Amino acid sequence: MRLTNILDADQNAIINFVCDKRSQNPASPVEGQVYYNTLSKFIMRYDGTEWKAIGGILEIYNSDGGIKIETVDGIATIDLNIDNTTIEIKDGLLIIKDQGVSTSKIKDAAVTTVKVTDKAITFAKINDIPTMTVIGRVVAGTGSSSAIPIINTNDLSGANGQSLVTSGAVKAYIDSTYAGLGRPQGSWDANANNVFPGNASTKNGDYWRVSVAGTIQGNPFQVGDLIQAFKNNPINTNPNDYILLQTNTDQATTTVLGLLMIATAAEVQLGQDNKKAITSEGLSSRTATETRTGLASISTAIQALDANDDTTIMTPKKVKLVMDASATNKGYVQVFGGVSSIEYFIKHDLNTKDLIADFFELPQEKKCLVDYSIIDVNTIGVYFGKAPGLNKMKIVIIPKG
Repeated sequence: MRLTNILDADQNAIINFVCDKRSQNPASPVEGQVYYNTLSKFIMRYDGTEWKAIGGILEIYNSDGGIKIETVDGIATIDLNIDNTTIEIKDGLLIIKDQGVSTSKIKDAAVTTVKVTDKAITFAKINDIPTMTVIGRVVAGTGSSSAIPIINTNDLSGANGQSLVTSGAVKAYIDSTYAGLGRPQGSWDANANNVFPGNASTKNGDYWRVSVAGTIQGNPFQVGDLIQAFKNNPINTNPNDYILLQTNTDQATTTVLGLLMIATAAEVQLGQDNKKAITSEGLSSRTATETRTGLASISTAIQALDANDDTTIMTPKKVKLVMDASATNKGYVQVFGGVSSIEYFIKHDLNTKDLIADFFELPQEKKCLVDYSIIDVNTIGVYFGKAPGLNKMKIVIIPKG
């Protein structure tokens, strides 16, 4: 049940009240709106611009220090003062006081009274390692480092998951490998030649771009197609020694496999182009009219009773609904509403003040509480706290008895 106007409790308490529970902010909020966020466990309020949490502050302090946790808009800020003499966290900064640095500047299981100061460890103290070796760790997780060999052979021999490779060795390996692959060999006139390109020096992978359309050994080619050697020293009369790539395909027809264009919404509505494909979106846009075939939607009960819609289809059930309503004249139904007016006067012509009026919010048809009054035997006055929206309300008036 929805309220469409102010509910005044007249200074009476509402007990056992539970705040609106949600996992995310409500859509289209108004200033002053509140709800309980089930994820953050905060009560949220809308200040007219954004949602903010109703936060709090937790303090545990004495003369020797303590902790303060302040929560604002769902963000917790922590101030920590251990003992006023060693370590403190304040305003997001870690503060180490004089007595926080004592005999051991860095203290753990391996460091006791030894101090590590700036420049105490020099490069000369750590560079005494074997040639072509670095210090590192190549296994997952933390642990001890070890010597890792560097591979610098052009064929990358000896390379494995426990070694590193120099950039020079990688380049030499790629250059030597790429040298054995096919490369572009230029253009080929498929009209002037009746055999494929290639000779004794042709390598597997060498390819040519067709510059003039034609047919070679029974294979048609268009400008832009590719001819690629499939082996070293291919036979130029054997299509099996080549890979034929047709990259320039003609437009598809009902008998030719090829490329297709997508019809625009206007072309779908016109329905005269037999060379373009129609997508599901385009098909949905072709609606039926009195002069054009196409898709049509089924009218709702409201549209059937209102009798003002000329774009939807009536089912037998809707036809019976309209005929029953007309034959028995049991009541009155009207869809109404605007974007600015908050008062409406509904003329029902039932010639009685002894009646019941129900209101439904569209399109969900959710029943609403609406303030109304009986003006006369044929008119009802309807009043809202804010405009309901264009054609967003339905009124059903039934005489009593």
